[in-house]
Amino acid sequence: MGFDDVAGRRQWNLEDDGVALRKLTGIALLAFGLAGFITVPIAVWNFVRTDGGSSTDDAGYYSLLIPITIPATIIFVYLNWLSVSFFKTA
Repeated sequence: MGFDDVAGRRQWNLEDDGVALRKLTGIALLAFGLAGFITVPIAVWNFVRTDGGSSTDDAGYYSLLIPITIPATIIFVYLNWLSVSFFKTA
């Protein structure tokens, strides 16, 4: 980001500088979203399969699985949308 001096006024020039940084940020956010989208269900499944879930009731893990999956999905969808928007504008 830099300034352009146009007619004696200083204005922001956002298109020239930082293109590589914005592209790298978009790729990093895509990778973070993909890694999180894969690891969170695995972590929840491992938690449920061990003694973290209800050991007396076989269907007791659904009470934990659904509340964790919904916010995690919303967060990762938002992060993927944000990274794609960064990647497109870079």
